[in-house]
Amino acid sequence: MDIAADQSDAAGQGRSAREAKAPMGRAGVKAPAEKAAFPAITLMMLIVTVLPVSFYMGGVLLNPSRLLLMVLIFPALIRWASGKVGKPILPDYMFLGFGVWMLISLALNQGIGRTGVYWGSQFVEVVGAYFVGRAFIISRACFMFMVRAYLILILFLLPIGIYENLTGEVIYLNLLDSLPGLDAPGSVNYGPRMGLHRAQVAFHHPILYGVVVSTAFSFAWLVLKAKGRGTGSRVISSAIVTVATISSMSAGAIVSVATQIMLIAWDWILRANAARWKIFFGILAFFYVVIDLVSNRSPFAAVLSRLTFSNSTAYNRIRIWDFGSAEVMRHPIFGMGLFSDWIRPFFMSDSIDNHWLLMAMRFGLPGIFLLLGPFIWIIYKISRKQFANEQSYLLGRAVVFSMSGAIIALCTVAAFVSTFSMILFLLGGAVFLLYEPSSTAPALQPVKPGRRSGRARQGSESAQAAGAGAGAGRKAGTGRTGRKRRSGAKALQGESPAENLAESGIEETGAEADPRARRYSRFPDKPGRR
Repeated sequence: MDIAADQSDAAGQGRSAREAKAPMGRAGVKAPAEKAAFPAITLMMLIVTVLPVSFYMGGVLLNPSRLLLMVLIFPALIRWASGKVGKPILPDYMFLGFGVWMLISLALNQGIGRTGVYWGSQFVEVVGAYFVGRAFIISRACFMFMVRAYLILILFLLPIGIYENLTGEVIYLNLLDSLPGLDAPGSVNYGPRMGLHRAQVAFHHPILYGVVVSTAFSFAWLVLKAKGRGTGSRVISSAIVTVATISSMSAGAIVSVATQIMLIAWDWILRANAARWKIFFGILAFFYVVIDLVSNRSPFAAVLSRLTFSNSTAYNRIRIWDFGSAEVMRHPIFGMGLFSDWIRPFFMSDSIDNHWLLMAMRFGLPGIFLLLGPFIWIIYKISRKQFANEQSYLLGRAVVFSMSGAIIALCTVAAFVSTFSMILFLLGGAVFLLYEPSSTAPALQPVKPGRRSGRARQGSESAQAAGAGAGAGRKAGTGRTGRKRRSGAKALQGESPAENLAESGIEETGAEADPRARRYSRFPDKPGRR
């Protein structure tokens, strides 16, 4: 589709074919326009996340997040079904399947009469949140606008969290609770940890606050880099997110940030090694085997005991996993539904501090497969995609690292109310990256200084021959170059080597013309950088 490029050449505006032609994404779907569309919806989704109030409407208990999703879910599904947000992908159907499976599980366990209200609220908060992000975050500009608003919101909440650390008083929740007709959660302060009270800020529990803010760390570091911000700005933004996370005094949220830092560092240090992630998972597997051999506990228990503030907390989570997973195996297909109780020692509370385990207990193994599967699928697809530009690459890495941290954090808490909806909104909003243009240029290989590789010489000689052929054709008055379409590769239709490079996604600038200047560059518009 090079009509725009032909028009540009005819008008003599000097634009490259890469800039002029419409970017094509996955499966031939045209990438959405690069503009910050639907900013109001993005802002409303963020604002309702930090409005932890509830109220009755028509005899039904509602909260701002659920009410907004009830309004937006149908426009979102219509946009998705009409193809305005690109070709449907597997996670779309998996989330819809999860909604259907919830209905079946609840109906079999509780009966139709007790199913309706709960199923409706969960369908809106889970399926609706994903599709709202999927339908209204449709481009890089939309995503970066969301990230900027997200970071500003965390900055606004930070002083409240620090105040709560020092005093233990939940000033924001008390203010909301004082408003007529609204009911806000109270303090769940369990006492100081390391001399500080746990910051609850605008959530029902401190760990929920920690999970939400910790998810933004990779966005603060990588998305701001994609926006062209300097190192100082990125360090300050990342530090704000880190301090906000630490103020929750929640081990799960802090481990989420630590995981993202580790992934970012590994990706940067070994950026020249294409097998870096195979090495990474190989190292994890090696340490798992070593811990399993030398420890008298399972690797899960051994690691968990060192990632919590107290041994009693770690021991309790291990017990929750042991008895909860046993319940899953007793009800593997349809789960337990809205169970009133589960088999456990009398001294254990009924709290299940693991969101994925809780969903498996309620809706069985098919339910957790349909819920967790989309996270893994989207993370894998984005991590494997060869983006055509560095900006999309950085956004993709931010999503992969952020969602990986969120998955780990949700192993330590049951996310309820608006917390899980916020994460699903972010996940759905990241799908646009799968429709971003893929790189069609050949992989750039390292070139030793002072030498030109055979491939580079051959490409240069081909370009010179093509230019000579084009000149001969013009002298003959034919206006044709006589070049044939090459088998197994896209034809380069430009009239000059510069246009040929533009067609393949490479601009022939002064630095780009020399292969030594781009020997470690994955992205042609960023010479000398990965």
